[in-house]
Amino acid sequence: MGESGQRRAIEPGTVAQTFVVIALFATAMAFAADGEPAVAGTAGAVDQQRFTMPVLADGPALHGDLSDPLWKHGVHLPAFVLSDGSAGGSEPAVKTEAYVLCDAEFIYVGFICHEPRIGDITISEAGRDGPLWREDCVELYLDPTRGRSWAYHWIVNSKGVIWDGLHAPAGLDMDFNADAQAASKVFEDRWTAEFKVPFEDIGGAPVRGEVWGINLIRLRQAGKLEPFAWSLQDVTHADPRGFGEAVFGARETPVRVSVLSRGGACADLNEKGANRFVVQIENTGDAPSEITCHVSVIEAPPDLVTRVVPAGRTETISVDYELPKQSELLLNYRVQVDGRDVYHSEFLAIQPAPEKESFRSWEIPDPLYEELLSDEPPGLRSQGSIMWQHMLDLPESRPAAVRFGVRYVAQEMFRDHSLSKFRLMAGDFKRRRGSDQWPLLIVPHAPLNAPDAPWVLDPRSLDNYSKWTAEILALPDTSHIWALFAGDEQGDHAAADGAMLMKRPGDYAYIHEADKMVRAEFGGNKFGIPKGNMSYDPNPYKWIAFYRWINHRMVQRQKRLYEMVQAAEPRIVVTTDNPPGGLYANEYSELAPYADVFTHQFGYPGGATHWRAGVGCLSKIFADLTGKEFWPCIHIENFNYPDSTPEETAEELGQIFRNGGTGFHLFQTHIGGHPKLVKDTRNTYFGSPGRYHTILNITRLTQTMPKLKFPDYDRTGILYNDDTLATRPHDGPLDMVEAIEACYTMLGPVARAWFKFFDCPQVVKWPSLRDRFDVIYLPLAKYQRVAVATKLRAFAAEGGSLVCGDPHGFETDALGNDMRALRKTIFGVDVGEALAVKQLLPKDARWGETLTLKGKAAYRLNPGTGVEVLATYEDGSAAITAKQNGVGRAIFFGFNPFLLKAVPDAQWRNFFTALIKSLGTPVDFDIWRFRFPDSVVWKEPALPGVCVTNNRVVWREEKLRFENNVDVKGSYRYSLSPDRYADAAVGGDILFSEGRLTDRRKSMLAKKTEAKQYVPYEFPDSHWMVSWARSDPVSMVFDLRESRPLVQLSLWFRDAMPAVTVEGSIGGEQWHPLGKATGISLSSATGEVYSRPPHHEVTAGSAGDDVYDMVIRLDEDVSSRFVRVNFAARQKDQRLSLVETEIWAVE
Repeated sequence: MGESGQRRAIEPGTVAQTFVVIALFATAMAFAADGEPAVAGTAGAVDQQRFTMPVLADGPALHGDLSDPLWKHGVHLPAFVLSDGSAGGSEPAVKTEAYVLCDAEFIYVGFICHEPRIGDITISEAGRDGPLWREDCVELYLDPTRGRSWAYHWIVNSKGVIWDGLHAPAGLDMDFNADAQAASKVFEDRWTAEFKVPFEDIGGAPVRGEVWGINLIRLRQAGKLEPFAWSLQDVTHADPRGFGEAVFGARETPVRVSVLSRGGACADLNEKGANRFVVQIENTGDAPSEITCHVSVIEAPPDLVTRVVPAGRTETISVDYELPKQSELLLNYRVQVDGRDVYHSEFLAIQPAPEKESFRSWEIPDPLYEELLSDEPPGLRSQGSIMWQHMLDLPESRPAAVRFGVRYVAQEMFRDHSLSKFRLMAGDFKRRRGSDQWPLLIVPHAPLNAPDAPWVLDPRSLDNYSKWTAEILALPDTSHIWALFAGDEQGDHAAADGAMLMKRPGDYAYIHEADKMVRAEFGGNKFGIPKGNMSYDPNPYKWIAFYRWINHRMVQRQKRLYEMVQAAEPRIVVTTDNPPGGLYANEYSELAPYADVFTHQFGYPGGATHWRAGVGCLSKIFADLTGKEFWPCIHIENFNYPDSTPEETAEELGQIFRNGGTGFHLFQTHIGGHPKLVKDTRNTYFGSPGRYHTILNITRLTQTMPKLKFPDYDRTGILYNDDTLATRPHDGPLDMVEAIEACYTMLGPVARAWFKFFDCPQVVKWPSLRDRFDVIYLPLAKYQRVAVATKLRAFAAEGGSLVCGDPHGFETDALGNDMRALRKTIFGVDVGEALAVKQLLPKDARWGETLTLKGKAAYRLNPGTGVEVLATYEDGSAAITAKQNGVGRAIFFGFNPFLLKAVPDAQWRNFFTALIKSLGTPVDFDIWRFRFPDSVVWKEPALPGVCVTNNRVVWREEKLRFENNVDVKGSYRYSLSPDRYADAAVGGDILFSEGRLTDRRKSMLAKKTEAKQYVPYEFPDSHWMVSWARSDPVSMVFDLRESRPLVQLSLWFRDAMPAVTVEGSIGGEQWHPLGKATGISLSSATGEVYSRPPHHEVTAGSAGDDVYDMVIRLDEDVSSRFVRVNFAARQKDQRLSLVETEIWAVE
């Protein structure tokens, strides 16, 4: 049982004590609405799913098929919906049913998963806590406190195997284990699963009157991935805010107590308003009752609220509580009616997140810049950077500018892109981009498959690829083309699509031909294309053979592209394919001769902690393996550091250059809100202007920045083991990727040593490793082809130091042949059984005294004669050994030391630094101190005072920020009501909180038509602005409720802007001038609208659909309560359209 979430239910009112027999199914019921608060984080408008929990004396036996008659007493839940991103989901193609009930000790859940394609369900050999989500499975989420902030989670597959975890505020706790039991069966037209979870493992049995959050999910893999959910609201099905509710009926007494929520029960939620005990009191008696609700912690005085509830009334009482950040914190919840306890429970608080480590491996405390610049010119980056064109998507960006009330001018965006020399990624290579004044070069995007072929490596697709290249090169004028982009994620598609085609080939004959080639060329005539994904076919030798075959074909395709361009237009730059985030077995050194620029995406799924240096690791790998320009497609948004500041953005981009990267491939649209109904900021320009302008500054600086001075030391190497990496299927876990990154981080950013990555093809080609290296690190070594293993053995025998951090190192070759004898020869050690150990005790005091192991797996090492033990576990068995080979040593670890968990631990950083130095590798190279100058970092502009219209709301790092607002309860009125787009009210005073001139608090949260990327908003632009078609003068009078000195009027507008004068008044009768502005001429505002013909003209004197802003400084020496803004008459047919207005006063 996990240490978090223990809870004991206490008399009075436990299920065991008061529910004696059966409570049969009751239809969903609603509590009385009087006074029920919106609990923090409540989801959207879809009806709440709710049921009353049936409680039995004893639960059903588990047979896997729901055949026990007691299941008939469970609540039947037949209404599952497809979680497709729409609010409330949609009707599923297949039916799913569930039954839920409990007894005093367990909650029971049974699923019936109807399946017309039962032969296609995905079943794997995964064991307890394996990746069951990759196959057909069912899931249970429970939120026992109904705090809507965390949940317990169970997954059961069609074999009855269980995975469980705790989704805590601090993150996913996969060490949580409940003593759950499950059974499943597969039939001809359905599969079924039933399981039970003991209450004692999630805090104890429920108490009468409580409401628990619950959701039930089915993941269907037959055909395509389809998640079905019982409860689905305006959040994902895994979000506790969208869970349904299981009601444990309150006792029928004159004063009925329902515990709607015990809050988040976690110190991490103190500032989020989620630690709130919410109780509903229904007084059906004849007299008022005094109700006391309180929450207490340890010996501290309780937080309590006492209220008298009159007879015949239903009221909701909330008690906010705050928790100290400490472990083993027991909460007491109590409700008293007229001094008598009617509800009492305890709950062991969820563990808060540990204090964050201050160490950031990529942050530079002692930076250098000019000292590290060489005399060499910058290379290709002098010609610019690659940029995807999303920020020039005018039909999407212009409406966003209206809703956010920010400036967005097409011509300025073209200017920024042109001055930054952004080379636009584009599909249509025949059309030029930009405007006449600001032209933009393009990078055509290669197609994936031929129209009549399902696979990128089908001969028809390869021919289509060459045809596409030839068509570009045959254009009469290619001056608008800067580079050819070899494709996006096409190598990944080759693996994923090929494996799925092998699983379900249908009438696709070529996949069988390819399978024969894989077996013959790389599979030893035994191993062909794997079938499906990791869960369905995890055979490592199939994946090795398949990836090697894919690499060979992708190299040939890249070679053909490069040779065609060189023959026809050598001026045009050729890039590689752009793999998704991660590290892949792509044998990059083999691709090196056939590209000018390598690129690769990078991002941490869901965002990363700030001590990781993955971008630097990726840059070093490609710079070393290829010797070519490397421009990573670095996602500094949702995929990477979603909350990174401009300073942190500059730090991270600096990683690229200090590791040998040379340029940028920018994709600035994958922001966190893209798949959501609200808070989709569309792109980085809107969501994080500081990040956007910092990136612009850096790209312009690096166009002229010389290359860096790199160390001339190259005698330490890290093997980038393609063979072991290849055993990770396209959907496999990232532990191997992390081992490489951790090894890089400890050698580089931590110890500041210099080293070189090399891969398996290079090992095979090079005559000798010892001629090149003194020390080689092996973060991955479980599998390798015989030629690689033979070279490594020779390296060690010739006196090189070989450090193997993989306890499974040298188990088999790439065809499954046993290599443990070779391991014994090199390292002098056998690997024994797994141990339940937690500590490492080095023999050398310089390596530290006692270190806590970070990984789960550790093995006993059995050293041979003459092998030195460098460290032991706490049980005295060998943990690290060394075999002397002349001047070098072969060091073997019985556990994996290359874990990212170890990086922020100072003891492990000291350990690795000492180990590296002991092997003779120099440290403290200045290249690790490179950082861009502070001048590239965007600085937040100073605010002029306080915003008295209460609508200063901006996006910063994808989060809403409310800046210096004062709610004066003000209003405004028009001299002439808008006749084109009306305001929220017609005539009279319009409150700041309601009007469309001051509505950012609402418009920032504008909903889209559905929760998907690239879909329009629910309301048109006109809903968030006002506009006049009449050209008469217009005045607006703002009432600020009291006089104050004013400093600034800010306007955001579309269309025409005539001359503006601003006047102030104390009483509204006598007016004095405050400021003025001349009309703005917009005749130069031309630009291309991608959904319309090129070079669309914006008419003179009009902003068109662009959004401009205007700032008018006001005379702050006089005070005003009323502000009158006067707009002069306009020319006929010129519209006045106002998007947002701010008035600023002296703070």
